[in-house]
Amino acid sequence: DEIEGNFKIPNYDTHYQMIKNGDKTRVVCLTKTSTDITFVVKSELMSRSFPSIWIEARAEHKKKFLIGGFYREWAPDGNGTIGAQAEKIEVLTEQIARASGMSERVIMVGDANLCRDSWAKDDYRYKTIAEKLKDCLEINAFKMADIGKTYFADHATAAGIYPSSAIDHIYYTESCDMKNMRALPNSNTDHYPIVAKVITGKARPKKF
Repeated sequence: DEIEGNFKIPNYDTHYQMIKNGDKTRVVCLTKTSTDITFVVKSELMSRSFPSIWIEARAEHKKKFLIGGFYREWAPDGNGTIGAQAEKIEVLTEQIARASGMSERVIMVGDANLCRDSWAKDDYRYKTIAEKLKDCLEINAFKMADIGKTYFADHATAAGIYPSSAIDHIYYTESCDMKNMRALPNSNTDHYPIVAKVITGKARPKKF
């Protein structure tokens, strides 16, 4: 069934990515109601051509965070070529750059479908795509959490190998006080869930 408008959990508000007519919803976001943190969807950072959601969270003392969730598709618009994937990743990198200009505290969590353990290798098949994302993260001073491998195939290749890779990622800026970034040990899919906690109640000391 169509998930748009139908995904509900008590005491939480559901936010959806922007989609083209006929496209599947790939990403949803849940925000808890009745908390000291207020949440606003930042649609100006979102696009119908890339599965992502951006939320502004304002904590006590009016401290602002921009939180993004994303999913990089293997075959955007039905085109799985490296060129098509490289073109689509530029939609995400533009969002990252714009978010960095709007807040010093930016956090991103998502399925990048790019192996962190392999993307620096010259023979990595998706190196062209990975380089675009890596360059954007470096230019905008993002850090990347080391949460290890999160994908473990539930079926073997023709050679009898069960592939695994580090394709689920957490990115964050220096001003975010991050804790407990890790992959959970159990899952009902071939991906382990990942979690990240950010401390909102205290100010980080400034560096000079």
